[in-house]
This record gives sequence, structure tokens and C-alpha cells, in this order.
Amino acid sequence: MQLTFDLIKIKHDGTRPALQLFELVKEHHDLQAISRRSNTVIFRFIPGNYFSIDPAPYLNCLNEEIVNRIHDIGEVWVSHAIVDNKYCIRARIENSKTKLEDIEALIDMVTRTGHLIRMEWKERELKVKYSNKPYY
Repeated sequence: MQLTFDLIKIKHDGTRPALQLFELVKEHHDLQAISRRSNTVIFRFIPGNYFSIDPAPYLNCLNEEIVNRIHDIGEVWVSHAIVDNKYCIRARIENSKTKLEDIEALIDMVTRTGHLIRMEWKERELKVKYSNKPYY
């Protein structure tokens, strides 16, 4: 499956698919819609069960890592934007033939990647926390 976010610049209007993406992001419990202008949607991954006294540094690192991993996967191209000191995911839809399935696949990729990273970081944190503890 080839997704069409920022991959091919075609002179079609991607406004309708971008609106669909923005609406789906707004409805998703793990995503925060930041803004939409024309064919560009800016949003963040914020896990629904996440709580911290100072979440900004953690969430910025988490969203940056999501963008990096999505680049590594290579199925879709997203970039980033910094909005009010928040690292955000930026999807620009250039192709009006982008389907709802493509948009849903992007959302799924972002949320699965975000949850995977959180699990890896939690596992690493536990290993460090208990690595120097003697077993009784």
C-alpha cells in the first residue's frame, strides 16, 4: 500500500482528505489536533492514559521519536512542526485521490508507533531502576 502524504506533489487539491484527517484526529483519544490549514494537518500523540506534572519534555521527545520511526518505516512521509514549544506531527496531503483508508492507516501507524515507543521506554526505565538491586 502506497500512502500519499508529501510523497508526490500533484496539482490536486488535498483539502478534503486533510479535513477528514483533522476530524479523525480530533475524535481519537490518543491524538490532539493542533491545527489545519488547507491540506496540512498538525497534531500530536498524547496517550489517553498519560499523566505527568510536566509532560512537555516527555511528549516532545515521544512525538519526535514517532516522526523518526515513521521515516524509518518509509511507507508514509510526515514532517514536524513546533507549535507553542510543542513538537508536533505534520501531515501534508498533496493528492486529492488520498483515500479514507490511507488516512486511517496514518492514524493507526502514529498511534501504534507511539504506544510501542512508550513500552520500550518503560521497559528500559525498569531495567535501569532494578539493574542494581540484589535478589533476595
